[in-house]
Amino acid sequence: MEDINDFEMTSSRGPIKFRVMHLENGLVVFISGGSGFRLGPTVVSIPASQYRSSPTSTGLLGSEPDSIMVRIMAERIAAWTNRACMVVATVNDLDRELTMEILNALRDHLLT
Repeated sequence: MEDINDFEMTSSRGPIKFRVMHLENGLVVFISGGSGFRLGPTVVSIPASQYRSSPTSTGLLGSEPDSIMVRIMAERIAAWTNRACMVVATVNDLDRELTMEILNALRDHLLT
């Protein structure tokens, strides 16, 4: 059974919408800078284990530099939650500053 949570934040560049789906074996996180959710740069990450000291990730859709920012988000979420995570982010001009704003909102939502 899945648990779906929607929330929104106001970033320095405008509203960002989130949809977090809690699955039995992980999380799916949609991040949108537009009016709805859609496919875009996608990364899957698994948390660290006794064989790896940090999360591992792979990109499914997207190109540089957006996929790098999405990879950072997926790996951080996997590390925080110790669960597999897929992140789909459709946010224009995703850079380090905006990625950190998004990660702060996600951390607050996932860890509280």
